[in-house]
Amino acid sequence: MSRAMHVAVLGNAGFSLWLARRMGAAALSGELPCDEHGAAALAQLLANEPRRPWFILVDQVEEEFVLERLPSLGAADRKALLARKLEQHFRQTPYRCLRRISRRHRADGEAYLLSGLTQPAPLDFLVDVMLQRRAALAGISSVTQVLGGWYRRWGNPAASPHTLLLCELLPGLWRQAYFNAEGLRFARQAGLQEHERGSALASEILRTRQYLATLRQLARDEILEVLLCDPGLSECELASLRNQLAGDDAAIRLRLIGLAELGQPAASWLEAALGELARGRVADQYALPEQRRYQRLRQGIRALHWMSAGLVLASLLVAAAMLWGVDSQQPGHARLQQRLNAALAQQRQFSILLDSRPGFDPAWMDASVRIEETLFRRWPDPELAARQLSQILLDFPGLTIDRYEWQLGQRPQLAATLQQSAASQVAEEAEVSVLPGTEFVLLGGHLQAEAGEYRQAMQEFERLMQRIAAMPGVSVEPVQLPIGTRGSEQAQSVAAVNGRHDFLLLLARPAAKEMP
Repeated sequence: MSRAMHVAVLGNAGFSLWLARRMGAAALSGELPCDEHGAAALAQLLANEPRRPWFILVDQVEEEFVLERLPSLGAADRKALLARKLEQHFRQTPYRCLRRISRRHRADGEAYLLSGLTQPAPLDFLVDVMLQRRAALAGISSVTQVLGGWYRRWGNPAASPHTLLLCELLPGLWRQAYFNAEGLRFARQAGLQEHERGSALASEILRTRQYLATLRQLARDEILEVLLCDPGLSECELASLRNQLAGDDAAIRLRLIGLAELGQPAASWLEAALGELARGRVADQYALPEQRRYQRLRQGIRALHWMSAGLVLASLLVAAAMLWGVDSQQPGHARLQQRLNAALAQQRQFSILLDSRPGFDPAWMDASVRIEETLFRRWPDPELAARQLSQILLDFPGLTIDRYEWQLGQRPQLAATLQQSAASQVAEEAEVSVLPGTEFVLLGGHLQAEAGEYRQAMQEFERLMQRIAAMPGVSVEPVQLPIGTRGSEQAQSVAAVNGRHDFLLLLARPAAKEMP
């Protein structure tokens, strides 16, 4: 928790009400008794501040601690055994809890520190008043939790494995907490007289060390480090304290802790502890689940509020994005509207013209346009075919073109072209279906090749045929090859005169194919 909260500090004689913040605390009342007068003051504050969470900080002498060591058990058995131990030691109070203080030596078992508030009546009184007013009770904890946090900040278990932390939160009531390498082992409260505090503190420290040695928690030759939260001792009181501890100086090491070492503004140690609560450094310890129901309800409502705010923010972002998109598309919409208006105006003009000419048939006009697009725009052009072939023949300078004949819709008579040619006679006798509008080109020429250059010349001629066949929709038929193959010795002998080799190609392209 990091927000401001109300805190009820419960002592032995009564309770006081505080407003705890991160940067300090303010007292809302003095010491109030646990009777009708105190209940009325608490109820009035609850009525004035119904939405602020509450926390109860307990500093009573009736807080007891029990150390239990359990063997290694399963999770269910360990939970059942710990529940029986709590019921056994703290049967008379519902305010009890346990904490594992040792995670090492699992083979030897685990150590648990059981604690409970053995006088539940004052705490029940405060909780009943809060629940009657439906206050959001965030938790109940002992000041020992606060001292444990301070020990983790100031203590050094490696250098000083035995540490006693003393602090006066309520006037005249000193809370002691003993820590070893495993953590908190026990805590107790002692009442000291206001006069001669130095001597009283020395006696209490010596008594506690003797008690630890009796319990064999501390050997006689081991050093006990005492962290004393400075209560504002005078020079005389501090000198008296040091003089009485001088005889045990080898076994007791005293260290004074000032409020400045906390790094937060506080006028007293109680205000410093309340600041720890406001920072969320003190967890709930004794509150029962049914006592925190209004706090859980409050947290659920707050979560719903945050979700609602998130949904509203997301909706605003989506709306802003959509508005920005509409604004960015507005110029495009305007252009489309202009085009639509122009098309509508043109349609109106056409309608007027159609009305002025009753005998005009739009379907006839549409058919005429389609005929023009499909027939006249694709009508074969001999000049275009010649230009396309010229672009290809530029890459073959070794070939000479002697003949170019273009015909439309009729296949050339090859028998008249080649006299006594068996290949041409077979082609002439074949029945070939010719589509209307098919282009035919008869391309003739020759190439020069001596006896040793036949292979290279033939490769050049085949590359020419491949280039022409790659034209869209064009088919190539060799009527006469420049170099005859086996079985056509007569053509070869006639053609190979002075190294001249004639060829003749027939190109065909249906009318449905467009020029590239």
